[in-house]
Amino acid sequence: MANVGSHGWHALVSMPLSEARSFALLVSRKALSAALIAGIIAMFPAVRLVRSILGSLRELVAAMGEVERGNLTYKLHFSARDELETIASSFNAMARRLRASEETLTALNADLEERVHQRTADLEVMNRELESFSYSVSHDLRAPLRHLAGFSEALLEDYADRLDGNGRHCLERINGASRRLSQMIDAMLELSRLSRGQVQRERIDLGAMARDILDELRGAEPQRRVTVKIHDAMKAEGDARLVRVVMENLVGNAWKYSRTRRDEALIEVGTRREEEGPVHYVRDNGVGFDMTYADRLFAPFQRLHREEEFEGTGVGLATVQRIVHRHGGRVWAEATPGEGATFFFTLGT
Repeated sequence: MANVGSHGWHALVSMPLSEARSFALLVSRKALSAALIAGIIAMFPAVRLVRSILGSLRELVAAMGEVERGNLTYKLHFSARDELETIASSFNAMARRLRASEETLTALNADLEERVHQRTADLEVMNRELESFSYSVSHDLRAPLRHLAGFSEALLEDYADRLDGNGRHCLERINGASRRLSQMIDAMLELSRLSRGQVQRERIDLGAMARDILDELRGAEPQRRVTVKIHDAMKAEGDARLVRVVMENLVGNAWKYSRTRRDEALIEVGTRREEEGPVHYVRDNGVGFDMTYADRLFAPFQRLHREEEFEGTGVGLATVQRIVHRHGGRVWAEATPGEGATFFFTLGT
């Protein structure tokens, strides 16, 4: 029904219900189709944007893989003029900084290698000069030392009846001092010799080596009462000739410094397992020493006991340390005055 002009008339239009329903359904279908078409048309830019983002992310992942493999010259290129372009710019800047750092590090390493090479060459020259000096000094000193010893012995033998007690005592001291100095020269040369040559590693039985050394010491002093404990399975790897020198010094010291025991002396040679590997040790119940002075133990010619008490040149432990260091190991000691000492050492790998 609709108004007709201003006359107050009304027009009434009627339609069958079935036709009205058909018309409404047609209108709804057309509206739905139009909405679907509009939605599909609107989806195309979104799909293109998603594809662009996914492609850019794939490029970013690939670029990160290149950098991880060390390719610091790789550059990232994004076509999008948005946040992804900012990411690409930041990534490329990071790669440039990494490349610059790598170049700087390479230059520093090359310079360091050159310095190490030069210092090594200088050290080799200094070692050769020192070795030459040591042999020259030893050669020049041996002759006058032999003369001192020879003449003092000749005076003691040929003129003993003309010398009083003080004169004989002085000659004996001259003779003894010349012998000790000769022994110190020999020890110094041996210490120098141990710094040369390659370490030839092989399987060593430290227990058998210790037994052999102790048998020799017993043969020299059969009257001594010494209890010896040597652990089983004391295997090690090292230069047998050099390790023998280590064991001779350590076992010999244990034998020497336990000489003051009124009761029975005890010497133990063993191995214990620690995180760094096997640690070998030689222990005695002798005079020991004050740990305050332990830093002097391994210095050449440094002694913690007077020569009148215990013989020696003061080079033995310095020799031990040099051999152990050449094997890549370490040596240290623990002691208590009057209760003995224990020397530990490793031989590296």
